[in-house]
Parts: sequence; structure tokens; C-alpha cells
Amino acid sequence: MLLAELITLLSDPKQSLGEALYKTKVLFHQLGRNELVPWVTHEITGYPDECEVPPYRLIGAQVRCNLMNTGWTNSNQLLIIAHLDADEQKAITEIKVRFPIEVIQESIIRPASRAERAICSCADPLERRCSARAIRAIALAATNNRRLRTSAARGSRHL
Repeated sequence: MLLAELITLLSDPKQSLGEALYKTKVLFHQLGRNELVPWVTHEITGYPDECEVPPYRLIGAQVRCNLMNTGWTNSNQLLIIAHLDADEQKAITEIKVRFPIEVIQESIIRPASRAERAICSCADPLERRCSARAIRAIALAATNNRRLRTSAARGSRHL
């Protein structure tokens, strides 16, 4: 009976994934599949920093910027990061999504910002995911760009 409820929940896109995962956790316990319980728990509560996230929770990103001076503007330019070591490159081009599944689902259903509303207006799920990645990448790039500018100002990095 629990399996039938779970199938019904997962078949309805309006249902909460969190609720489905709670039922999945109970099902795993009933089936004796305790090795899968930590995964379900992390999906429900989010992945702590000390845990690795599964590959499907990694988002690739490009670092882009808007270049301006008094005479010209170049928008959405790919920022060259080849001078950074491999760990620094990975830190700014790979985003680990650690949020609980209900937070992710809620951000898609009820976006908080104008940019996120644009994501939800995409009819194609793949396009929606790509747009979400782009917005997260922009936010990450802006944060890391400030860090690099600060480092360059101190003379520790030459861009």
C-alpha cells in the first residue's frame, strides 16, 4: 500500500517531493534497505558541508562578466580563468546544490526574484534548468569576481 501511495505522489507534478521522499524513507526501512536511508535523509534535509553531493546535484557554470569603460561596453564576456589553479577553477565553475529538495521545488514553484520568475516562464524543463544554472553562475561569478579584484588590489594576483 505504501508503494502505491508513493507512485501516486510521484505521478502528480503538483505533489511535494519532500512528502514522497519521507514515504520513500519509510519504504526503505520496511524493505531493510538501510544503506539508502542516508541518501533520502540528505535529500529531505539538505547535504551538509562535510558530505559529498551526488553528481546530479552538481551544476557546471561559466564565469562571465560585463566589461565597461567610458568609451565602450562588452556584455556577457567569458572571463578567462586559465591563470587560476585547478582547485580555484573548480570552485567557481562547479556549484554544489546542497539545499533540501523542498527548497529547490519551492524556488521553482514560487520564485523569489524577477530573474527566477524568468526561469519558471520557460516551457521546456531543460531550458528552465539551463536558465537556473545561468542565474546561479552569475551570482557565483559576481562573488568570485569581487574576491579576485580584492586579491589583485593587494598585489597577490595579476589578472
